[in-house]
Formats: sequence, C-alpha cells, structure tokens
Amino acid sequence: MSNCECQKIAKNAERKILWIALFLKALMFVMGIIFGQLAQSTGLIADSLDMLLDALAYSIILMAVGRSAQFKIISSMCCGVLLFYLALLLSQKWLVARG
Repeated sequence: MSNCECQKIAKNAERKILWIALFLKALMFVMGIIFGQLAQSTGLIADSLDMLLDALAYSIILMAVGRSAQFKIISSMCCGVLLFYLALLLSQKWLVARG
C-alpha cells in the first residue's frame, strides 16, 4: 500500500469519526433545548448552546479535512470567532437580564 493510500484511508476515518461526533452533538443540543425548556433550566439551555457551538465547529472541521494548511488555519480561526461571538452574546443577555 502506498503512502497516498494510507493518507486517504486516514482522512476517511477522520471524516467518519467527525460525522458521528457531529450527529451526537446535534442530538444532544436538541435534547438539551427540549428538556431545558421543560424543566425551565437555564443551565441545561446554556449547556445545549455550547453543544450547538461544538456541532458548528465540527462541521467547519469536516470541511477542512484533506484541505490545505492555510484552509485549516482559517477554519480554526472561524471556530474561535464563533466561540467569542457566542460568549459576547450570552454575556450581553446575562447583563440585560440582571438589569
């Protein structure tokens, strides 16, 4: 087996693992939102929003598998910007809720 074939197999394995992780995170997000609303638990809702961010990051990472190093750097920066934006959004909501 040539080196190229090994890399192709490794990329396919990475994609498969990321798809499974993405599915599980998305499922946990949906369940967290539903049960958070039913229980009126802001903790569950906040945790489910974190799961949503993880799912978005996994989807960005899926696009980067097998691409150039520059694309991977840009996708990593996008994940960081999403995390920072969510932190700003949630802190703003928290400050408004506190009055």
